[in-house]
Amino acid sequence: MENLLKIKIELFSSENHKVENFSCGYESLDKYIKSYAEINANRGLGRTFVAVEENNKEIKGYYTLTATEIVKEKLPKKQTRGLPNYPIPAILLARLAIDKTAQGKKLGEYLLFNAFSRVLSASYDFGIRIIIVDAIDEQAKNFYLKYGFTAFDDNPLKLFLPLKTVEPLIII
Repeated sequence: MENLLKIKIELFSSENHKVENFSCGYESLDKYIKSYAEINANRGLGRTFVAVEENNKEIKGYYTLTATEIVKEKLPKKQTRGLPNYPIPAILLARLAIDKTAQGKKLGEYLLFNAFSRVLSASYDFGIRIIIVDAIDEQAKNFYLKYGFTAFDDNPLKLFLPLKTVEPLIII
């Protein structure tokens, strides 16, 4: 998997993708892709996208997106100037995980930017102001901080990134 050009990002389906061997080092993330991703998609609770190599259905990584909102008061004042006093529409990057066999090869960054592209594209059809992520631990938090995310004051593992920050980085 040295070459990310051989990686495809697809909407997850247990019929089309192999999940049995997926192991990222976090039991909750392994369990989610194996047991809950498809159920949640069928219930309209989120969409999971998987990274697979060409001609191989073994999942190398995944991320899940879902709609959310955040109360204006949770964001820094400079992010909310001129906004109305009701919840701000957002997308939650609910999970991002890389199989141990693919860690350290920039697949996390590739998946993150694929998520950015997907969210930005959707923002042209309906309102999205920010991307929110719940980092699983400090190591994950540091990963997101490298890409411009900012931690919320009341929860250091919950981070946000204004969509206007993402827009110049993505070509649609």
